[in-house]
Amino acid sequence: MIVIKNNAFKTVHVSLYFIDKIEDDAFAYRFLLTRLLTSYTDSFSTKTKLSHALYDLYGTTISNHIFTFGQYHVIRVNFTFPNPKMLDDAEFTHKINDLIEDMFFNRQEFKEDMFTETKRSILSFIHTKKDRRFEYGKEQMLYYTFNGHSLSKPITGSYQEVANISVTELYDYYKNYFLKNTCWVYASGDITDVFVHDFESITKHSSKNSLKPVKIPDIDKRFTSHETVVDMQQAYIFLGYYLNVERKDPLYVATLLTAIILGGYPESLLFKKVREENYLAYDVEAQFEYDKKYLFVYAGVNKDMKDIAMDLMIDTVNNFIFDGPSDKDLEQAKDYMLNQIYSSLDHQESLIPRQFLTRLLQIDNPFDVYVQMIENVSKDDISKVLSKLKLTTSYVLRGEMNED
Repeated sequence: MIVIKNNAFKTVHVSLYFIDKIEDDAFAYRFLLTRLLTSYTDSFSTKTKLSHALYDLYGTTISNHIFTFGQYHVIRVNFTFPNPKMLDDAEFTHKINDLIEDMFFNRQEFKEDMFTETKRSILSFIHTKKDRRFEYGKEQMLYYTFNGHSLSKPITGSYQEVANISVTELYDYYKNYFLKNTCWVYASGDITDVFVHDFESITKHSSKNSLKPVKIPDIDKRFTSHETVVDMQQAYIFLGYYLNVERKDPLYVATLLTAIILGGYPESLLFKKVREENYLAYDVEAQFEYDKKYLFVYAGVNKDMKDIAMDLMIDTVNNFIFDGPSDKDLEQAKDYMLNQIYSSLDHQESLIPRQFLTRLLQIDNPFDVYVQMIENVSKDDISKVLSKLKLTTSYVLRGEMNED
C-alpha cells in the first residue's frame, strides 16, 4: 500500500487500481465486472443490503472510474470513510478491510439475478446514450478522430458485446484474467501505522512490480469533417487538433498554458471572441488531453448559427497560431494555472490520482519544481506549441435546421 499522509482531512480514501494491457474485446467484460463487483458481496447479497452495510460503516461510499491510458486499461475503485481515529469503534478498519477483500478477491460464483440486473442496467445506459447529447457527441468525436484504434472504442464496450456476455463467461474472466491484473493500492488521509497493519491482507494484493513505460499513441491523419443530426434544439461543435507533445516533453507545461489561453477559462480567447463579443456560444472551451496527444475545442451553440460559430472558432485558433500570445494573455494564464494547482491541494480526491499518474508515467516533479516550470514558460515556448497544432477532425451534433 502506498500511503499519502495528510492530517488536514477528516476522511480517509482507499483506492484500488486494477491495471491490464488493453484488449479491445475485454472492454465490455471489465465495465460489466466493475459494476457487478461493487453492487453486492457474498455477505451482502443485494444492492440494498450492501447499501445498508455501507451506511452502518459510518456512511462509507464507493465510486469507480474506468479509463484507458497509453497501452493500459485501468479500473479504479475508491472507498471514502471517516478517519478511524475519530470513531469509537476498534473493529471499523477490520470491517472495511474485510469488505474490500470480499468484494474483489474472494468471490464465489456470481449470482445470476445480480448479474442480470447489472447487465440490464448497463444495456439501458448504452441504449440511451444518444439522449445524453454531450456525452454522445464526445464519444463520436473520439470515434472519428481515432477510428480503428482502441481510443475510438467506448469504455463500456458496445451494446452487442455486453449483451453477449454470460454469467459463466464473466466469472471465468474474473478468475483467469482480472485477478491476475497488476493491482496498486493507495490510502490518503491521516493514516497511522495501526491503520496500515489492519489493511495488511489488502496490501498483500498490491503488486510491487513496475509496469513497462506508458506508450501514448501517435495518431495523425488527414482532415475529415463529420455531422450527426438528432432531435435537439441546439448544436455541439467539436474540433480535434493533433498536438505531438507528451507528458515528459519540455513543452508540456507550455502546452497546458496554451490550452488555457485558447479556451481554458473565462478570460480565454475563444470565450471572449465566440461568446462575449459575438454571442454565438453559451459554452466554449479547449482542453489538451496528453494521453491522446490532442487538443480538443468544444462549443455549445444555437443550431442555426453552427456554421458561423465553427468558422469563427477555427479563425480564432488560426489567428492565435499566427500572432502568438500577448504578455497579458500569458501572465493571466499562469496566474489561473497556479491558482488551480494550489486549490487542488485542498481537495483530497486529487491526491491519489496524482500519485498514481506519477508512478504510472515514472515521473516525479516536486511541487516547487512544477511551479517554477510554470513561471519559466515564455511566449516563445507558446509559439513553439502553436506551430505543432494540426486540425484533423471536426464533428457537429445538431438538431434539424429551422426553415426561413
